[in-house]
Formats: sequence, C-alpha cells, structure tokens
Amino acid sequence: MTVFKAYLKIFLRNIALVALYVGIMILMITLSYSNTPAEDSYVEEKIDVAVIDRDDSDFSHDFRDYMAEHENLLEVEDEWHAIQDFVFDDYLRVVIIIPEGFEEAALRGEAKVEQKYSIAGIGELSELYAANYLKNLNALARGGISRDEILEQLKKRDEVDTEVSVVNQVETESAMDGLEVYVNFSAYPIMASTILVVGTIACVFNAEMIRKRNAISAMPMTRMNIQLALGNVLFCLGFVAILWVVAGIMMPEAAFGPAAGMMLLSMVCLALTFGALAMLITTFVSKREVLSGIQTVIPLGLSFISGVFFPVTMLTDGIVVISKAFPTYWYCQLIERIADYTEYGAEQWRDVLMANLVILAFGVGYYVLSLIAKRLLRRSA
Repeated sequence: MTVFKAYLKIFLRNIALVALYVGIMILMITLSYSNTPAEDSYVEEKIDVAVIDRDDSDFSHDFRDYMAEHENLLEVEDEWHAIQDFVFDDYLRVVIIIPEGFEEAALRGEAKVEQKYSIAGIGELSELYAANYLKNLNALARGGISRDEILEQLKKRDEVDTEVSVVNQVETESAMDGLEVYVNFSAYPIMASTILVVGTIACVFNAEMIRKRNAISAMPMTRMNIQLALGNVLFCLGFVAILWVVAGIMMPEAAFGPAAGMMLLSMVCLALTFGALAMLITTFVSKREVLSGIQTVIPLGLSFISGVFFPVTMLTDGIVVISKAFPTYWYCQLIERIADYTEYGAEQWRDVLMANLVILAFGVGYYVLSLIAKRLLRRSA
C-alpha cells in the first residue's frame, strides 16, 4: 500500500487548505438552508403567484378564483421570457399553469395543473392549496354528478377549503423540504471540493520527477492506479459523511429515514463521479494554478445549468439539453423526485438505484478515459 500511504501523506500536508475550503462550503450550505422559509411564513404570509390559464373554461376560472382567495395573484403574460423577468426581479414566487383540456380532464376526474417554483422550497403551501382543490374536483367528477352540479359544489368554499389540515401538512413536511434544499445545494461543494482535493493529489503524482520514478518502479501501473482510486473513494466517502453530519445536526428529524438514505446514496454517487472527473482533468493538467481555475469554473457552470442554484424549468430548452450531458442534472432531478415520493417501497428504491447507476456511469466513463489517456501519453513520451 505504498501509493495509498503516499496519498494520505500528501492529503495531510494539504489538510489546512482542505479544511478551510470545506468550512466555507459548509457555511454556504448552512446559510442556504437558513434562508429557506420557516413554517410560520407559510401560514401567515401569502405568496405572489401567477396562474396561467390556457384552458379558459368555467373550471379553470373557478380554480383561479380559488387560488386568489389564498395567494396574491399577479397578472403575467403567457410568455416564458415575461415569466422569467418577473421571477428574476423577485416579483414572482410561483407559477401555476392550467393546461389546455383542463375542463375535459376534470370531468373525467383527472384534472392536473403544472407548478413551477422560482426558488426551491417556497411553493409548497401553494401546491397544497392547488392539490386540495383538485382532489375535491376529481372526487366530485368521479361521483357521477353533472357538470353544473360540480361547479355548484366547488363554489361552496367552506366545504372545499381545509386550511387546518393544509397547515398541519406543511408543518410535517417542512423538515423534508429543508433537507431537499440542503442536499440539492450540496452538489456544489461536492464538485468543488472533490476536484480540488483529488486534483491536487493527482497533480503531485503527475509531476515529471514522480512520474519518471513510478515508471521504473517495480510496482505495476494497474496496482498503482487501484491504490490511487481507493484513496479517492475514501476521501469522497469522508467528505459526504461530514456534510451529512452537518445535516443531522441541523435537521435531525429529517436526516434519518428512507428518504434521507436515498439522498445520501445519491450524494456518494455524485462525489465518486466527480472524483473520477478530477482524475481525467489532471491527466492533461499538471499545474495547480490551472487546476484552481478549472475547480472554480466547472462547479459554478454546472451548478447554474443543472438545477443546483435555481430550477432548470427557468432555463431555455437549449441549455437544458446541454445540462443533460452532465451528471449534476440527473442528480438534481433525482433529489427532486425523492422529495416528492409519498412512500418508499421497492419500486421507489429501484427507481433511485437506476438513477444513481446513470450518475455512476458518467464516473466510470471519466475513469476509463483517464486510464486510456494516461496510457497514450506514456507511449507518446
């Protein structure tokens, strides 16, 4: 385990820098979590909401009236650029889209709306109001009564409105909402710290003098790569463990359980994937100054286009297509799905495992490419 011991020795020499960087990252996550709306704000404050009515029917008008009783409705053009301007100017928090065919779907008991959030964790109460209305609407339609009778029943707001149960549900779900924001934002420090640490150590091993000494060493190159990979895996696991300890301190009621386990597994897979990417990067980059620039640009860029800093629904279709070529997009989509699960059975675990295999597939690809590139560079030297 000579190479592995050397890995640890190099890591310990740089532990002050690593600790400083990790501390900054954890502070950023803590501030992000602390800025999420508290439970009381859901109950006492109305959210600025835009309801885009693409059906223009009696049912869609009634839904809009219902939402206006609970939220501050803003008039916004049905143009995505106009919606983006409102969101970025902080005038708008939630967008609810009533799709075409809403009335026909309602009469079948299958009415749905589409909700988009400008900031993660803000639109939950609005979503619960909409879900409460749709639940009653679909239940009435499946009861076999006429269209006019459905509308008459819906207009009896006292029967439809279940504000007390909505508030209770918000209180029970607020901890999980905070964990979703925390885990989603964790993608940035995972990317930045992994590229920094793994890349720094790889740069040491890729230095010309060390590389020449390794070339004449009796140790096979395959064994050397395995020990380096082992060191990377242990660092990734350790860093994710630190982030999860912080999550446990901040959100003890949400950091344990099946949903938390799914999110923790996803964080580990993302860290391992970016550990492999760092090895690929340092195959071509040997200077720490260049690595520092890359370590800044890649995490920031991917965070902006993948849903880490704000939802991908606010991005153009072209940028979303580009983001799908990187593991961070699939990570953010997976965390959102896990937070939306209402049960955590075998089907949900299978979905999470398959999604994590997609994330790991990127890592395997990066690692294989790094090995191929190293071999080609040795032959050309």
